[in-house]
Amino acid sequence: RLDESLREATEHLQRMQNLTSAIKKALIYPAFAFIATIGALIFWMLFVIPSMTGTLKGMGVKLPALTLLLINSSRLFQEHWKLIPVALVVVPLAVSLASRHHTIRYLRDRTLIKIPVLEVILLNKLLASFAEQFRMLVTAGIPMRRLFDLLVPAMGNEYFGAHILLAKENVLNGSPIHESLNRQKILPDLVISKIRIGETSGTLDKQLDFLAKYYTKKLDDATENLGKIIEPVVMTVIGGLFALIIMGLLFPIYDLVSKVGKS
Repeated sequence: RLDESLREATEHLQRMQNLTSAIKKALIYPAFAFIATIGALIFWMLFVIPSMTGTLKGMGVKLPALTLLLINSSRLFQEHWKLIPVALVVVPLAVSLASRHHTIRYLRDRTLIKIPVLEVILLNKLLASFAEQFRMLVTAGIPMRRLFDLLVPAMGNEYFGAHILLAKENVLNGSPIHESLNRQKILPDLVISKIRIGETSGTLDKQLDFLAKYYTKKLDDATENLGKIIEPVVMTVIGGLFALIIMGLLFPIYDLVSKVGKS
């Protein structure tokens, strides 16, 4: 079955590549908006707010807390802005070094699949990959002892992988696959149910094929809607941030106009 296995592997890799490309495409706008916002914020902190600080303090009115916060933040930013290039080098390096440790990778992967927006993408991708890889290995006749060892690296997730290896030990000790996986509490009820049906009816490969197509479709739908979900969130955050800055700069002017009007 070498030719058939290679064809299935090629189709699987092509689907995963297409989905990865779709995810990257959906994230282009949020990434651009984030970078543009950071650039604008740096410009305001370094040039706009410092140029207005003297004028605001010379108005003879009590500055609101929000205005003082902006002025102090701008001053601190001016004093320590050189740390930003250092952080851009040190932080990725630290993350890369920390990721070499199994515990750090485990905590990172567990955290990522629990973040609300990322959860929809990462969890569906993991489930689609799990079902597809499992099906291919079962169809190829790989024994369970070897199957789980091949399945874990293909998942690319330390958190999922650790629990799958625990399930492997239960399977080798005589427990059914669906019971062993259900004890780990990492798979939805639908996956456990389909695996149980496949074990009892001898159609495990067909049930896994259904799961792979089901979660691939869910992942495809999620990537299409990702931009629509993130766009209003990004716009709300950006709008709220700059609204606070504008209000902090306008409050003293409003107080001054009010005093002039009363006098």
